Amino acid sequence: MVRDPLDVYAFHVDVPAGVTAVDAEFQYLTATAGNQGRIVATPEMASIQFLANSLYPAGYYVRQIPVQAGVITPAGWTVASALRPSGPGAGNRVTFETVSYETLVDSPLIAGLHYRQIPLKQNVFLDVIADSPAELAATPEQIAAHRRLVDQSLKLFGASIMTTTISC
Repeated sequence: MVRDPLDVYAFHVDVPAGVTAVDAEFQYLTATAGNQGRIVATPEMASIQFLANSLYPAGYYVRQIPVQAGVITPAGWTVASALRPSGPGAGNRVTFETVSYETLVDSPLIAGLHYRQIPLKQNVFLDVIADSPAELAATPEQIAAHRRLVDQSLKLFGASIMTTTISC
């Protein structure tokens, strides 16, 4: 595997004839301080942006690439995503139904030890993950603002929104 010299997001892989699968492994480094960029993981929580944590083959429409994502979290963490689980998880692993890569990258996942789900409307929830239980607090005014956001979204788009939450 060789990184493209002009496009740092592209890799070139020579796949021998007859090979039916390619396994790629890479490490993702995230900021650890605010002056380094957005912090997406701490010892208590994680925000998984699949676009930053996955590879896909060039030359295909992303809506035609089927993907089955999964995540393994520390014990006691809760996972929240718009992706639907494919069944009961085993241990701390959650596997999701197969979706297109296009849907996957538009469906971030949050997970953490400190979790709160705030109902906003029927079948609409605000999933909150925090570094400490105190950070899960929300004032009635803050919750009301999110409820108004749902109302405006429904008026604008005319469709309901639904989130799936999985406890590990």
